[in-house]
Amino acid sequence: MQKRAKELKMTDNKVVTLASIIEKEAARSEERPLISSVFHNRLKKGWYLESCATVLYALGEHKEKDIG
Repeated sequence: MQKRAKELKMTDNKVVTLASIIEKEAARSEERPLISSVFHNRLKKGWYLESCATVLYALGEHKEKDIG
């Protein structure tokens, strides 16, 4: 993980934080690569992540995953 974090120019803490956000956003495991790609592209462009998971966390709310 540390090698990949260096490649991404991210700290270990940021990698774990981003992974947690991706995990919270994905309803199914096969969605994780696409969500990860979107977030990495946004970060490269200096954009906000615009993640529902981060907003809900800031509000202290919890949303169940809709797997349907």
